[in-house]
Amino acid sequence: MSTECSPQPASITYRPALRRRLILALLLAGTIAAIIASAFMLVQLYHDERALTVHRLDEIERTLVPSLEDGVWQVDGARVDLLLNALIQTPGVTAVIVRPTDGEPMVRGNPGEDVLLERHYPLTFSGAGDSYALGDLEVQAGRQHILDRLRSRGLALATTVLFTVGAMGFVVLIVFRLWVTRHLQVMARQASAFSTERFDSALRLPDKRRSSPPDELDTLVDALNAMRERLVGELTLRARHESELEAYSAQLERKVAERTKALQVTNQTLLQQQEMLQQLVDTDALTGVASRRQTLALASSALKMAQRSAKRPSVLMLDIDHFKQVNDQHGHASGDAVLRAIAQCCREQLREGDVIGRMGGEEFMILLPAADHSTTAAVAERLRTAIAARHVHGEADVDIRVTVSIGIARAMDGETLESLMQRADQALYSAKRGGRNRVCVDGNTPST
Repeated sequence: MSTECSPQPASITYRPALRRRLILALLLAGTIAAIIASAFMLVQLYHDERALTVHRLDEIERTLVPSLEDGVWQVDGARVDLLLNALIQTPGVTAVIVRPTDGEPMVRGNPGEDVLLERHYPLTFSGAGDSYALGDLEVQAGRQHILDRLRSRGLALATTVLFTVGAMGFVVLIVFRLWVTRHLQVMARQASAFSTERFDSALRLPDKRRSSPPDELDTLVDALNAMRERLVGELTLRARHESELEAYSAQLERKVAERTKALQVTNQTLLQQQEMLQQLVDTDALTGVASRRQTLALASSALKMAQRSAKRPSVLMLDIDHFKQVNDQHGHASGDAVLRAIAQCCREQLREGDVIGRMGGEEFMILLPAADHSTTAAVAERLRTAIAARHVHGEADVDIRVTVSIGIARAMDGETLESLMQRADQALYSAKRGGRNRVCVDGNTPST
C-alpha cells in the first residue's frame, strides 16, 4: 500500500438536524390530524347547533305563541312586550317581528341581519266556535351565535390537540435521542477517523448491546465494517496494480521513445524524398523552370483569382525559331544548352510573381498574373530583344545565337485556360508566319 501520509480527519460538528426534522414531521402530522379532526368535529357541532336552533323555534311555537295570541287578543301591550323581550333573549334569535292585522308592526332585534333560519307563526284566536286572525309572528335566527360557539369550541380543541402533539413529540425526541441519535454520532466520529493506516480498526458501538435479531443500527454497523474490509482488500490490490503499472509504464515509455525517434528519422527521410519528388514533378529537369503540369496549375489558379478581382492575367507563348537546325548542325547537347540559356534569360527579364514554364520541346509559356496590355507587350518585346542578343556556347565551344517568336493573349471575362492558351498559340503562329523573331498580340486581347 502507499506510504504517503493520510490527511488528518476533519473535526465534525454535530447538529441535531435529524431530531429537528423528526419533531417537525411529528408536529406537522399532528397538526394536520388535529385540523382534520377539528374540522369534522366543528362540522358536526354546526349541524348540532342548527338542529338545536330548529328545536328552539319549535318550542317557541308550542310555549310562547299561545300566550302571545292571548296578549294580542286582549290588547295587553305590556304582556306582548314582555313576551317579545323574552323571545329576543332566546339563544340564536336575532329578530322578532309581530305584524297585527290592525296595527303597526312591533319589532325587536335587527331584522334581516345574517339570517340562518326564518320561521313564521300565524296568530289566531278561537272562541265560541269561531277563529279570528290576529296577525303574524316572524322569528329570525342568525349565524353569529353558531359561529361564536364554533370559534370557542375550535380554539379549545386546537389548544388541546397541539398540547398533546407537542408532549408526544417531546417524548419521541427524547426516546429517539437515546436509541438512535447518540449511536449515529458515535458512528460518525469513528467513520471520520478512518484512514489508510487505521482501516484495521472495526466500527463498534460501545454503549449499545447487540440485539438478537440485529436491529437497524446493528445492520448498519455490519454493513460499514464489511465495506471497510472490502476497501482494505481493494486498496491492497490497487497498490500492487499501481506498482506493476508503474514498471510497465516506464518500460512502455522507453519503447515509445525509441519508436518515436525511429519514426522521426523515417518521417524526415520521407519528407525529403517527397520534396525531391515534388521538385521533379513541378520542375523541368533540363531548364529548371516550371514543368508543363505546374505551369498549367499556376495558370488555372491565376484565372480563378482573376474572376474575384479586376486583374486579368496574360499568357505569352514563346517558341525558338529554327531550333531543329540548331540540333541538326550543332548536336543535341548544344540544343540543350540553348534551352537552358533561354530559360535563364527569361528568368532574368521577368518580374517577381511572373511564371515561366517549359511546355515541351522548344516551346515555353510565360504567365503574367497582373499586367495590363502595354506592360505585357513591353515584357514580350524585352524578352525577344534579350534572347536575340544572347550568345550561347555550344559543343566544341561553338557560339550560337537564336531568335524567338512570341504570341500574346490576355484573358477575357469568364474565359477558360484552354481558350486563353489557344488564342496565345494563334498569335504565336501569326508571328511565325510573319517572319519569326517578332511579337504578335491576339486580336481579341482586351486593351484594358
